[in-house]
Amino acid sequence: MSDKMKKTILLVIFGFFGGMVMNCMFMLDAITGMINGTGDMTAGKFIFYLLMGGIFGAVNCGSSIIYDIERLSILGATLIHFLIVFTMFFGFGFTLWRFEIDDAMVWVIFACMVIAYFIIWLILYTIYKKEIRKLNKELESLKNESSDQKGE
Repeated sequence: MSDKMKKTILLVIFGFFGGMVMNCMFMLDAITGMINGTGDMTAGKFIFYLLMGGIFGAVNCGSSIIYDIERLSILGATLIHFLIVFTMFFGFGFTLWRFEIDDAMVWVIFACMVIAYFIIWLILYTIYKKEIRKLNKELESLKNESSDQKGE
């Protein structure tokens, strides 16, 4: 099994459990109501939402392996990951969570996602630019060392 495959599997597992935990945090009121017998959450509904949170987390986290594909630019990888997360989130939102297209909160979430992915791209771009600058300096110093040795 390749290293990328192992990394992908670990990301998917981490994302699955992370998604379940995050979903539980968002459903604290419903879980508390289920425990107290005052809410409309049933055990079946809870398990369903728990699994959906896990799937959501697994896809989102696992798909971050896209950033390891060297032939993709930073922008390309960021756009592909955005589209995967966007499709998953709004797919779940409109089918499971009853999002409405005219709801302002849907557009706020979309805007927040666009801003977050712009920041992700900007951070990665800055990191890669710094690494390239460092590699170029090291190459330049190696070049100077080899020309100094030839001149002796």
